Amino acid sequence: MPVKTGVNGFVQLQGAASPYADIQGWEINLNANPKSYGSSSTAGHKSSVAGVRQCTCSFNALLNTDEAVYDSFKVGDQLTLLLYEDDTRNWIVPVTISTMGETVDMDEGELITVPIEAVSNGAWTYPDGTLSVTS
Repeated sequence: MPVKTGVNGFVQLQGAASPYADIQGWEINLNANPKSYGSSSTAGHKSSVAGVRQCTCSFNALLNTDEAVYDSFKVGDQLTLLLYEDDTRNWIVPVTISTMGETVDMDEGELITVPIEAVSNGAWTYPDGTLSVTS
């Protein structure tokens, strides 16, 4: 069985003509805030409902001279990210950029990176096309 690799993954803004340049990798974390309850039908055990759903996305952009990170991403921006696993499978996530920074290593002269974190701003779409809401 072949193992999937993220080597062809990328990040793109919805509506953009091309992927954002120089992304080292991306991560998405899904969570729910389940609400537990006991009732006459749970026989002394707790049951739960899904509660509010949210996801967080993070990625590292490389600071380069061709495309400045801050031209595309700023703290507080609301935008839709397309998070590609490969050329065909992607998450569609409306987000608000919550945190940005910059990492500079003067000792080893590593590449300057801009870590970006975002929180979902509504329902997201899984790579199989399923929306994250339930009916």
